[in-house]
Amino acid sequence: RVAKKKKRETLLSRMSNKFLFLYFALVCLFFTFLSLSSARRTIINGVAPDHQEFYRPAKEFRCYKTGLRIPFSRVNDDYCDCPDGTDEPATSACAPLGKFYCQNKKYVGELIPSSFVQDGVCDCCDGEDEPKIKCPNTCSQKWNVVKQKKQEEIDLHKKGINLKTDLIKSAFLALEEKKNELEQLKHQAAHPEDYEDAIEPPENPHKKIEEINKILRIDYGKHKEFFHLFGTTHQIVHKGYTYKFLPFDAAKQDEMSLGTWKGWTGDYTKMRFTDGEKCWDGPTREMTVLFNCGEKEEIIEVDEPSKCSYTMKFSTPAACSWEHAQSLSNF
Repeated sequence: RVAKKKKRETLLSRMSNKFLFLYFALVCLFFTFLSLSSARRTIINGVAPDHQEFYRPAKEFRCYKTGLRIPFSRVNDDYCDCPDGTDEPATSACAPLGKFYCQNKKYVGELIPSSFVQDGVCDCCDGEDEPKIKCPNTCSQKWNVVKQKKQEEIDLHKKGINLKTDLIKSAFLALEEKKNELEQLKHQAAHPEDYEDAIEPPENPHKKIEEINKILRIDYGKHKEFFHLFGTTHQIVHKGYTYKFLPFDAAKQDEMSLGTWKGWTGDYTKMRFTDGEKCWDGPTREMTVLFNCGEKEEIIEVDEPSKCSYTMKFSTPAACSWEHAQSLSNF
């Protein structure tokens, strides 16, 4: 009986030791998890949210572009170690390479040159770039301005959509008339004898048939909303030149060709005009017309971002959309 008792005590002792070991192991794992979680939650000042993962307080920091590794203690120590300036996001040590990320709470985050950090001027609307002085927080005011502009744009699209609806109806009726006229002309071409006794004999229909077929083959948009622009001319004087926009036809600078219409790009948001007159010692001229929502048809501006390549902004109700208005509402 004594032997059994000792054996039982030994067994209990071993089980107790195992449970004790397991307990300490779990405690260690728990504190390790807390430590890792804390490291993960550490927010490095001046770093954008999508780059925070590269700034974990570990033994080493890796410079973005060069791959150079340095101790993490050198990050934001006011000395530029990385040739690309990525180790000093919150100081001006790596100016002009470095960038500082303004969180701009209640507004929109943005990058500013690191040379703006601690220069005595509040550049971030939340004052994050100037920790040593008290900056007024203007983020809410800025956000209100953005919301107001968005609302104005939403209202513009809603007004434009009503006008666009009328344009679509008119286009449908006009194209139906063209189709009916085409059928009559085809009948006339096939049965000229039916028109011999007419007081005014109709002209040769073949040319007119070709013209109408050309009109009907053009892509006027998903709902024919751009049909009303066919045959119109729009112009603007810019820097002494008269720029002309002839939808579905051509673009000109005075009488110089900037290209002929080659079709749509960007889901009916851009018209491309290419193969214009050749530039001196350069490429052939071309123009891209960008369509914006507006209550009336007008050229807003013209630009030449690169040699002999032009852009034009053009407003029309046909470019307004419920989808865009909805996306602005969800902003």
